[in-house]
Amino acid sequence: MDPAAPGDPASVVVNYYSSLPGDIDGAWEVLSDRARDESGGYDEYRSFWSGIREVRATNVAVRRDTVTADIEFTTASGRTSRESYRFEVDRDDDGQVRIERAQRSSDSI
Repeated sequence: MDPAAPGDPASVVVNYYSSLPGDIDGAWEVLSDRARDESGGYDEYRSFWSGIREVRATNVAVRRDTVTADIEFTTASGRTSRESYRFEVDRDDDGQVRIERAQRSSDSI
């Protein structure tokens, strides 16, 4: 898979975070049912993102269908945190690329 192609695992993760927090509903659509369940459901997901002013993904790397990235969150109050995540990305039965799982690997800052 071409790393720059739309729908490749890295692009899915980068595009997901670049849509947040402005398009919570659109970002929710990128998550698989499993990832939605693990997020605590829609209301909890929406509540979390409503407290975030800005988010960005950096140091994005891909190995097969696994993406690692550092995610930097800035809260509405201006507090910044950076967390390392590991994402499992796969195509669903309809051919849509979805984030199957997001797992925090460490916290810093």
